[in-house]
Order: sequence, then structure tokens, then C-alpha cells
Amino acid sequence: MSTGYSNYRLIGYIMGRDFEKADMPEQIYETYFSGKNWDHLLLEEQLICLEDTAHIAIY
Repeated sequence: MSTGYSNYRLIGYIMGRDFEKADMPEQIYETYFSGKNWDHLLLEEQLICLEDTAHIAIY
């Protein structure tokens, strides 16, 4: 997953769904991701699902 588009494409392929990439609203970033420093995968903080959108922080 070395390209910016490969992460959601891989997830969509595995799930059999067609996802599209969208910019994250600043409010979502500030509320859920700002100031975090993950040393390891912590999906409880790095994947936020709101309504029909999954917001993923990839480090």
C-alpha cells in the first residue's frame, strides 16, 4: 500500500465493495485525529465510522 489510493482500493476489494476516496473535513480531523502519535496499529483511534463514511488515519 505504497500509493495514496491503494488503501481504500484494497479494503474495497477485500470487502467486495466499490469505495471512493474523499477529503476528510477539518472538523473530523480535529475531533478524532489531531495530536495523535501512534507507534502501532490502534484501530479504535485510527478508524472512525460516521454515517456512511469511514475516516481512516494511515501513518
